Amino acid sequence: MLYLSFQMFRKSSSHDFSDKDSKGYKTMGFKEGLALQFFNPKASLAALPIALLQYPAAHISGVQIGLVSLIFLCLGILSPLLYCILGQFAASFITNSKWIGRFNKGMALILALVAVTIFIDLI
Repeated sequence: MLYLSFQMFRKSSSHDFSDKDSKGYKTMGFKEGLALQFFNPKASLAALPIALLQYPAAHISGVQIGLVSLIFLCLGILSPLLYCILGQFAASFITNSKWIGRFNKGMALILALVAVTIFIDLI
């Protein structure tokens, strides 16, 4: 994680925001992003421990399982939808490569902090 953080921090962000990138490939659109989100295994992997560990610990059984699962389904659908809406809104503002570079450096520092805290917890 520290190596990835270092690489992110030192990489320059010189991206033009045209429809094609520097190699001539078309950038991803909504359909590709939707397919990636749909086939992302995180939701199903998160659902297993919730259903197998958290439901019994919270004494959720019977019809309550269906209701709580429906709530999680709605949250699972609304989260990517909210990301999509916020992404469309923010995309019109974040087109300056200087700001993207600052954002990447900030995320690299946060990643380094997470790596250090994980290392400290392991000791």
